[in-house]
Amino acid sequence: PTAPTPNQPRHLGVAIALITQDGQEVLLEHRSDSDLWGLVGGGVQDDESIMKALHREIKEETGRSAAGVRMLGIFSDPSRITAYPDGNVSRVVTVAFVGRLTGGLPRPSNESTALQYFPWDQGAPRPRSGDPRGDTGPGPRPVQWSSGSSAVRRLGPLLTTSGQMIRQL
Repeated sequence: PTAPTPNQPRHLGVAIALITQDGQEVLLEHRSDSDLWGLVGGGVQDDESIMKALHREIKEETGRSAAGVRMLGIFSDPSRITAYPDGNVSRVVTVAFVGRLTGGLPRPSNESTALQYFPWDQGAPRPRSGDPRGDTGPGPRPVQWSSGSSAVRRLGPLLTTSGQMIRQL
């Protein structure tokens, strides 16, 4: 209801829930442009396929590759609107995947301050004080997905309810 009116075409993005071998934890990145945690991912460029974009984003944001990649779903709720610092506003459609990281420990890129695995039921830490988008109270909470193009904002509830299915992959 309070979202700005889009002034750009829909933005197509990709995201991946990178899980541990036992399927008990998911890798989240702590964004450098906000104080929020989200899935690894980003925008699909005009000259690339969805799969090429996914693997590029995994490599850029973790320094590693992924294996066992499977599509999780397409998220196209028209209420998912992202406002960018340059004034562009667009609706976001995200193709989400699940897979496992290969090639060692992940390393953060300049887009993130940390990469860390979290148990499905624990969620990510709360934002530090000063971030107007999040509650700063103590204790764990369900993952809060950033509104940037490299995360899937509405994937949290799906990951929670689909956790058992994803752990079995």
